[in-house]
Amino acid sequence: MPNYKIPVVWSMMGYVEVEAIDIGEACKSVMDEGQSLPEGNYLDDSFGIDKTGVIEQIKDKSDAKILLGGDLEHFFK
Repeated sequence: MPNYKIPVVWSMMGYVEVEAIDIGEACKSVMDEGQSLPEGNYLDDSFGIDKTGVIEQIKDKSDAKILLGGDLEHFFK
């Protein structure tokens, strides 16, 4: 029986503390590249399959992979 790697997503929520002269600068600072991810909590009911991802079928123990496509919507109709 084959194994599959299924792309999944989930959301976290938390707070980032930044030093800024006003709220606008603080929000911009949070979104700047290089900002580390904060500690957070799992957002209830946010876990699901990433329907834009690619499913991989693991062919055998040598880890040969078969890509099964990037549009997973047809699996959920």
